[in-house]
Amino acid sequence: MGGLSKKAFQIEQIGGKADTPTLKVDAGNLLFEHVPVAEQQRRQARITALGIMEAYRLLEVDAVGIGRNDLGLGLDLLQGDGLPFVNADIVDKAGLPVFKETRIRELGSLKAGITGLAGASVQSLLPEGFAVLDWRKALPAVLDRLRGQCDVIVLLSALTTQENLEIARSHPDVSLIFEAEGGAGNKPPVAVGRTLITHVTNQGKYLGVLDIDWHGASGWAGADLAEQIRGKQSTIDRLSWQIRRIEQRGAPTEVFKSDPAGLSAYNRLIEQRRQEETLLAGLRRNAAQADPTNPPSTFAASFIGLESSMPDRADVLLITERIKTEIAAANQQIAAKGGALPATPLATPRDAGYAGHNSCTACHRDIAGRWQQTRHARAFDSLETKGQQFNGECIVCHVTGVITGNEPYLLTLPENLLQVGCEACHGPGLAHAAAPESVHPQKKPAAAVCLRCHTPEQDDHFDYDRKSKLVH
Repeated sequence: MGGLSKKAFQIEQIGGKADTPTLKVDAGNLLFEHVPVAEQQRRQARITALGIMEAYRLLEVDAVGIGRNDLGLGLDLLQGDGLPFVNADIVDKAGLPVFKETRIRELGSLKAGITGLAGASVQSLLPEGFAVLDWRKALPAVLDRLRGQCDVIVLLSALTTQENLEIARSHPDVSLIFEAEGGAGNKPPVAVGRTLITHVTNQGKYLGVLDIDWHGASGWAGADLAEQIRGKQSTIDRLSWQIRRIEQRGAPTEVFKSDPAGLSAYNRLIEQRRQEETLLAGLRRNAAQADPTNPPSTFAASFIGLESSMPDRADVLLITERIKTEIAAANQQIAAKGGALPATPLATPRDAGYAGHNSCTACHRDIAGRWQQTRHARAFDSLETKGQQFNGECIVCHVTGVITGNEPYLLTLPENLLQVGCEACHGPGLAHAAAPESVHPQKKPAAAVCLRCHTPEQDDHFDYDRKSKLVH
């Protein structure tokens, strides 16, 4: 929730300065970082979700879509809270819509109709008897209703990118698609026929701003269509280079035989390239079909990184601070009861292979001495100073042996894991401590390891090459 008050401030500034109407929407996947929510995290997750919804009410958001990461604690949490959720494909046992299917907002002389789709991936999270309709069945009827009332139709979609591309091709009256499942990173808007598709990276680290000069639903053009085509081709070339590097090592199924994560990453590159090639083909079609007598609507997009140095909106900051206090108090009660650990194969840090920094010190005294002089060695202490040592959202980056925050031992870590120790960067060391000659930890952590915590929101001046040398 750290960036929520900064996002609120930026929205307030944009809305205050703009001399044109503003539409505020969120495509979904807003409330939970991981789904399903681990049992020991459910109380904290509920407090956080309610806080986010309270802040969105203050922001007067016009519409919020629903994605898989909004259903971690079921449908009940989303109903009756006053947030403008919009969804056309989730139905109850009687086949009736669970949420309002459409919302219409006046933007000066224009009317914008908004609808949302959750997609098949949420089916497993719905109560028995509830269902997700195929969008091919749910969407046409909704569009028929909006078409006669609205100048602009906006879709908040948690479908796959391939499904969104299919919608753009088969339903050109959808002017804008905001994706909730657009992958990692921000996705600059791309026109596919008469539809503009874009995505803001998840977990609230960026605010996406789209300035539109509307000329009707004849299509879209960015400031420079040729530049968009060159940029898209550059992305495809980069992906192809990465894929070739992997394939030069041999057949990927053999190269990654014992590394399923590596094979999954390779397959994601293949899928991403396929999607980018489809988008490039659409851009080239748009360039070929441009009609100078019927100019398209134009747009300019920007993504604002919510960095730690940015100002906060005071009333939303009060909410986030209150939520942190409530979470800390709730988790302190759980910790007092022994952490409420479920039966799991990884119930303790030792089960996950962690030994603690004391084990490292026995052999690596000089390195351990230098580590003791760093802020890593006092990371958990800084939480105690702020009274946040029981806040699972914060603990992840201030201890060793916790990566996701769903670890069952989150609130019951032994003392020698209560800082950012050696294993936080070099990986679990229990096997190395038992057989130092034959088992070797990772010597220097990759930048991705550091960037799990040193995000722009928390550390907007992080320099991996420089700061990694300061650890020891």
